[in-house]
Amino acid sequence: KRLSMVKTAALELTTRCRLECPKCERTIMKKKEKLANVDMTMELVDFYCASGFDKIILSGSYGDPIYHPDFLEIVKRLKAAGKVVWISTNGSGKSKEFFRELFTVLDINDQVSFAIDGYYGSAGGYRVNFTESDFEKAIEVLEMGSKEFDVRVRWQYIPFSFNEQDIEKARDLAHSKNIHFMIKKSSRWDGPDDP
Repeated sequence: KRLSMVKTAALELTTRCRLECPKCERTIMKKKEKLANVDMTMELVDFYCASGFDKIILSGSYGDPIYHPDFLEIVKRLKAAGKVVWISTNGSGKSKEFFRELFTVLDINDQVSFAIDGYYGSAGGYRVNFTESDFEKAIEVLEMGSKEFDVRVRWQYIPFSFNEQDIEKARDLAHSKNIHFMIKKSSRWDGPDDP
């Protein structure tokens, strides 16, 4: 289908996330009030499986989709229904085996984007609770996805003052491992005076 004819739905599967990024809506809401974890029901997932949408984006504005308790089952159902699946995640806190199982379900039309804002030593500067071992595992998982499976993987990098010196090193690392690297401007900042 032509790109303009593809019907797309973006789903927030969950409010669960292990990170506490300062400008994330979930983090802000959690500080203001007690925020309960909310997960999309499987009945609603089945509705989207049966819908006329061609592509389903599993995004993470309020949570990271991989933390839905039934995430792998959701992806399997979407793929069984013939959907193209694009996933946006930080990728932290899950095992390589988890991602191996995910990649076996996906195909060349699908995409997994890892939001990793930095390089060794700087990647946890904004994504609070993202550790050095999370960074190393994420790179290994991205490389596994690009070399062993027919799935598009991307390293999405938001520049900040603390990580901009690492952009070229990160880009070189990504290219050496056949990982698509992209710079993304954040829409959550209030201007040049925003700390």
